[in-house]
This record gives sequence, structure tokens and C-alpha cells, in this order.
Amino acid sequence: MTFEAPDQDQRRWGMICHASGLLVFVTGGIGGVLGPLLVWIFRRRSGAFVDDQGRQAINFQITVLLLVIAGAVLVVLSQGFGLIVLGFVFAWDLIMIVVAASRAWEGQHFRYSWSLALLPAES
Repeated sequence: MTFEAPDQDQRRWGMICHASGLLVFVTGGIGGVLGPLLVWIFRRRSGAFVDDQGRQAINFQITVLLLVIAGAVLVVLSQGFGLIVLGFVFAWDLIMIVVAASRAWEGQHFRYSWSLALLPAES
């Protein structure tokens, strides 16, 4: 899939799609999905770059939410091990959000590693 170079407005909204995933640290699990989802719903028609980066951010945050749920189950079942898993998931989430937001600001089409493709890219 080829894209034209995004303008400054598209780069800004692409970055916001990723950065809004930080709501997971304020609201709990679902906020990480709702932030990118709302930005994508309202701004996806402003350009192919915003649409693509919004889809990437939503897919990643859904993946993180599923891992958090699995980690919470592990907390109940195994006590300590689940907390370690949750720590890694939240650290991975934070690092990847910062990297993705900075790459989007630079106009690069960022792809998260280990992310489910639940909302596929448009052809």
C-alpha cells in the first residue's frame, strides 16, 4: 500500500491517535481503546495517514486490553506472576505509544509489533 506524504495536520492527528492510548494509565483498561477510537472516528476522513495510524493504534490498544485481562486473571490464579505480567504489559504499552506517536509526528507509517489486526487496513 502506498501513501502520499502526510501534511502537518495529518501528522498531528496521527500522533494524537497513538498518544490518546495513554488514557489507559488514567482511566484503566478501556480508556486506552476509547481514546484512539474516538480520534479515529472523528478524524479518519482527514487523510489516509490518519486513517491508517488510527487503525494501528486501535488494534494495538485492543491487544493490550486483552493482555491486561489475561494478566488480571493470572493475578487471581497465581498471585505474584500476574503482577509481573501486568508490569511488562504496561511498560510495553507506554514505550510503544511514545515510539508510535513520535514516528507518526515524523510522518512515518508506524506498525506495532505483536498487535492483532482486528481492524484491518483499507485497500
